[in-house]
Amino acid sequence: MSGLWTPNSGPEPAPQDPARPGPGGPGRGAPFSGGPGGPPQEAYLGGESAAPDQPVELDEESLAELREFQAQLAATPAIEVVANHAVGLYELAMLHLSIAAQAVELPVQERLRRVGEASIAADAFGGVVEALGDRFGPNAPTLAEALAQVRLGIVRVKAALEEGGKEGANAGTASDGPGSAGLGSSGPT
Repeated sequence: MSGLWTPNSGPEPAPQDPARPGPGGPGRGAPFSGGPGGPPQEAYLGGESAAPDQPVELDEESLAELREFQAQLAATPAIEVVANHAVGLYELAMLHLSIAAQAVELPVQERLRRVGEASIAADAFGGVVEALGDRFGPNAPTLAEALAQVRLGIVRVKAALEEGGKEGANAGTASDGPGSAGLGSSGPT
């Protein structure tokens, strides 16, 4: 059993006690930190041998790897890390959107649900891109174009599904070829 809850992994976990340190409580983000400037002491890994909310002792090799990862992350400009995560949101939106546009075997309601999922990811992507704008430097125009592309795709696929039913998303909306609903393969690089 993984320590990460997903909708398909069983009952939803109980809310985190706000008085308890760790994810969701005071000191958010602290599960891997031994304090300011200190080495990491424990991690909330939630493997087979421990409950997901219980700390797990790490061996020296794992601690060394964790310290190395933290050093690499700390050496990377935050804007690059944020841009990478933003691209992940874009890719998530496009994944759901492409399923909605091309999975004609699915019921229309399921395809519309996928459009809704794409919209959530696109809204998160847009929030990051619009909030940081030019701070993305030379990547700003690419991210802005990707945002426009995914928003347009959502509008087109949703309209086609609402107007034409199952095959509607594949007919008359594509600008990049049959079944694409204007969803080209280009995206942020």
